[in-house]
Amino acid sequence: MRLHLLLAVALISCRTAPVLKESMPPPPPSEIAARPAASLTLDRLAPGVSVHGFTPAAVYLDGSDNPIGARFIHDATKFTFDYLRIESAPQGYLWVNSFPTSDKGEPHTQEHLLLGKGDRGRTMGSFQAMALAESSAFTDQWRTVYHFHTVAGRDTFWPVFADQLGAMLDADYTDEEIRREVRNFGVDKDDAGKLRLEEKGTVYNEMVRSYESPNWGLWREGLRRVYGRQHPLAYEAGGEPDDIRAMTIEDIRTFHTENYHVANMGMIAAFPSAMALADVLDQTSAVLAAANPRKGKVMTEADLPKPAPALTTDPVYVDYPYSDTTSPSPVMLVWPASRKLDLVERTLMELFLSSVAGDESTPLYKRLIDGKSREIDLGASGIGFYTSRNLGEPVFMSLSGVRADRLDAETLAKVRALVVGELDRIAKLPDGDPQLVALRERVQSRLTSFRRQVAKFLDSPPGFGTRGTGSSWDDHLVALSRAPGFKKSLTLRPELAAVEKLLAAGGNPWRERMQRWGLTETPLTIAARPSTKLRAKLDSERDQRIAAELARLEKHYATKGTPATLAKYQVDYDAQTKILEDASAKAPLPALVASPPMTLDDELRYTTTTLRGIPAFTATFDSMQSSRVSLAFRVEAVPEDDLLYLAALPSLMSDVGIADGTTVIASDEMQERLRKEVLELSVGWDRDVRTGRIELVVSGAGNTPTETTLALGWMGRAMFAADWRVENLPRLRDVVDQALTSLRERMKGAEEHWVNDPQQAWWRQDWPVFLHTSSFLTRAHDLHRLRWQLLDPRDAKVTAEASKFLTSLAGASKLPRKALAQLAAALGDSKLAAPAGRWVTAARALSPGAKRIAEAAGKDLTALLADLPDATLSVDWAYLCRQMAKDLTTGAPAALAKLDAVRDAILATQTARVVSVGAPASHAAIAADLATLVGRLDAAPRAKSTYPEARPIHRRVVERQGGKASRIEFVGLYAPGTSSGVVINSANAPSLLDTSEDAILDYLASNQYAGHGAHSLFMKTWAAGLAYSNGARIDEQSGRINYYAERCPLLPQTLKFVIDQIKAAKPDANIARYAIAHAFSSRIASDYESRAWEMASNLVDGLTPAAVKTFRTTVLAQTQRADLAEALHARLPEVFGKILPGYGTPSAASVKFVIGPSKQLDAYQDYLHATVGKTTKLHRLYPRDYWIPAKL
Repeated sequence: MRLHLLLAVALISCRTAPVLKESMPPPPPSEIAARPAASLTLDRLAPGVSVHGFTPAAVYLDGSDNPIGARFIHDATKFTFDYLRIESAPQGYLWVNSFPTSDKGEPHTQEHLLLGKGDRGRTMGSFQAMALAESSAFTDQWRTVYHFHTVAGRDTFWPVFADQLGAMLDADYTDEEIRREVRNFGVDKDDAGKLRLEEKGTVYNEMVRSYESPNWGLWREGLRRVYGRQHPLAYEAGGEPDDIRAMTIEDIRTFHTENYHVANMGMIAAFPSAMALADVLDQTSAVLAAANPRKGKVMTEADLPKPAPALTTDPVYVDYPYSDTTSPSPVMLVWPASRKLDLVERTLMELFLSSVAGDESTPLYKRLIDGKSREIDLGASGIGFYTSRNLGEPVFMSLSGVRADRLDAETLAKVRALVVGELDRIAKLPDGDPQLVALRERVQSRLTSFRRQVAKFLDSPPGFGTRGTGSSWDDHLVALSRAPGFKKSLTLRPELAAVEKLLAAGGNPWRERMQRWGLTETPLTIAARPSTKLRAKLDSERDQRIAAELARLEKHYATKGTPATLAKYQVDYDAQTKILEDASAKAPLPALVASPPMTLDDELRYTTTTLRGIPAFTATFDSMQSSRVSLAFRVEAVPEDDLLYLAALPSLMSDVGIADGTTVIASDEMQERLRKEVLELSVGWDRDVRTGRIELVVSGAGNTPTETTLALGWMGRAMFAADWRVENLPRLRDVVDQALTSLRERMKGAEEHWVNDPQQAWWRQDWPVFLHTSSFLTRAHDLHRLRWQLLDPRDAKVTAEASKFLTSLAGASKLPRKALAQLAAALGDSKLAAPAGRWVTAARALSPGAKRIAEAAGKDLTALLADLPDATLSVDWAYLCRQMAKDLTTGAPAALAKLDAVRDAILATQTARVVSVGAPASHAAIAADLATLVGRLDAAPRAKSTYPEARPIHRRVVERQGGKASRIEFVGLYAPGTSSGVVINSANAPSLLDTSEDAILDYLASNQYAGHGAHSLFMKTWAAGLAYSNGARIDEQSGRINYYAERCPLLPQTLKFVIDQIKAAKPDANIARYAIAHAFSSRIASDYESRAWEMASNLVDGLTPAAVKTFRTTVLAQTQRADLAEALHARLPEVFGKILPGYGTPSAASVKFVIGPSKQLDAYQDYLHATVGKTTKLHRLYPRDYWIPAKL
């Protein structure tokens, strides 16, 4: 299930919309005459004239009006086939219309079942592994998508497509598999040998975790209010936990029968020009002809009921479970689903809305976010509009990171009034008003940028088969399907020309459109709100359900007491498990493809040279219209005391404006110019943990050589002339504050987006540059410190007064947590009733300037209290007070000078390399300007900094425990905002550079249970409902073996299950072949820019194509080994023992890391006592432990 991110502000949104019936249906087959194959080209397609079993419904044009694709309807099955000609590996995006019929989550559950259940699903996973196909899937509101690509030759696409389609249509999962996938009760044995019942299920646990997210609840409530609770566009396609528990087997089977038939399905597929269109159509038709011919209704938007909105003037609150009530949260305004816009009007409205709320150039940003001009201080970090493509096109405006103390009804009413007032003000601006002219210019710049982005969209492989790929192509083609005509511009050329004409007409085009667009209506306000009570309530209700199920089982078995009841239940449960495992073992495994890729990118053309003494990598794609250049700088000369400034360096280079001599470009003007001139300007970090490489990367791109040349100019400005003047402090503070708020909210997001970060930080804590650039928990404290340095009031007396107060505030450290929370809240908000105490009295007696600083301290202390463990609460409070005082006295000029010094230490000839990608003509056109930019780098040598051998997180834990433990092997990060657990264990393992027999056999031993084959740990754990994303294998590029499992209902239960699977494994020649297949990944289906960057980085890190080929050749040679299966099986205890505590040969050097609330950590501690040793301790980590504290 894919989460819809409220803060994704796009000019053309990324959500799906219902497919309308074709405006020009094909004629009956009997009236169609086919064209001969030899003459079949896109430019000769005609409406209603069948070719190779398909009738064209549309021809897709590129930016020059040349055909590059088409929509076809299969004559025999009515399957919708969107063909795209894109120079990459063939890749497909299969979709099925899956409008939800309840909140039970039938669409989402169906996705899970089809991917790996029944003989059909299991066979598909094994077949894809041996065919070297990569695939992924997601459930959207009314479509479910299964996408894939192949890297083992173009002919491999067709059997993979046929197998995927067959698995979708010919589901043969059992009733028991449905029960276990959805929600069931399993038996677990605690570490004292006592049986217990646990609620589990992959779909269920996934959605329980999703509903702990503030964004998720906000979105769901918004849709319900817009459409009404009983509307297909408001139902939860993923399933609400309460309703999932009520789902029946018949619900699932009925949903599959009614929705999974070929006429209700389609595919977007991209093929290189070497695959002839006629052959593509013939192959596709053959697959469809062999598919299940089941018929059924095709539901479209026309079949949907009208919205039944439930909008109120009072704010609506959506609580989410969290460990404290002070966490920042999102707020949303919702306008009803009352629109039906054509592409021109919709595009214009989206351009307009993004010009009103978005980055720092927009008026609502200035009035609600900008520190120097905001009218309401919400603490918010971002704002933006989003327009749904679904029925009625409801409009949403989101505010992220709103402080909890600003979620009251009065403040929210003021926010809504301000937003509505701004729209009304714009509508009433007289013709020719300077503000109207400025708005039109902003809309025009966004139009220019959008035109450029759409062109780049067509100039890039779609990325099907890669996890994280969304519905952008699907959305785009659905939108085009609603437009009239046979020839449709993928770049929206006529629509954008019409928008440009409207903008050029003068006057106030928004005056009458504001009402037509439904923006004069009063929006509903919805706010997410953290709740500690909800967390306790949810946990209690789960315990009650388990107790009720125990009572039911006791009655069913006529037993007395939990042990006897669960013993009988376990016998029955295990019997069903054996049936499923026996079926899984029968899944056939085909042969490995004949010609696997022998390097990471066999088809990439590149050269390596030097440019003014700097290593230069150049990748060439003849068909590529755009070009991109990156300058990467090793971070190796920054002194230890200055490392904290790395946390903000990328954004402070790219997002604060330019001051180049007498030329000053404010950040809002800079954003406008970037939109008009270039495709990309970005600054960020890149790293390789294996080699210890960390680089600051500055990149620029354009769709033409002229644009890329302009981008090189902007790269130079960002590198050498970012506006770090004292006069620009308001913008600098805003950038730091917004980044800080974002990092503080990170742990509320989906696990896959953040849990690896703290684990890697614990592992590589001996590498301080890594912590300051890559650990969000470390960086959050760095930004907090920089925030206080930039808070400089520029008045020595005020600084001294505030610093003295902050130092005295450290004296409150002996107060209990509740009193400290009250004190911090009172300091942060003078309207609150003040608790007794000299500190509040002293704060309210400060001068106005110092009082503002005291308020800032109160807000920060409120935000940070939850990160401080009880054991060191007093020490940490005192530290924070003294740290704020120290950093305040450091002052902004000194901080900015430090930033300058850090930048100068990094940007040097000695530390640089160049990576460029594009067509030959682009490389030639930008060569001189690139050489000029490189020539500006300082050629003076940089002395490498050395850092003390320290493990600061480890040291902090030891100190917190009174210095009692010097060796720490097992750690658990306390995360009270969730009910599930995460385990991430890793250890050193063979890399692509290790080709000894032991290394190759260890590598293959881990591969045996990787991937998503029927026998894999992922599939089996998933089927058991014991984790969502999970798996174990050696990553040969990083040289690490990893075990990862997230959303575990109970950590010990998941680990024991995985260990039991490995223990039960037998030597198997088929599984050994499967292990070899997993050695042959390839990047040829990825976008051009990432292929170039990854290869360039591989070369720097020593992973040359020759080395990779040697490794893979050695792997292939193992197929000749008669005892391979036995040899691999014998290595399981040593290979997996490193990462699975309680199994095999343990390794004290491995990283053993879990994340979860107290329930999870306590259970895991018990597990360690039972399996590792009675004295084994799980050491708890807290966010505070990751801070690199100031030297006071």
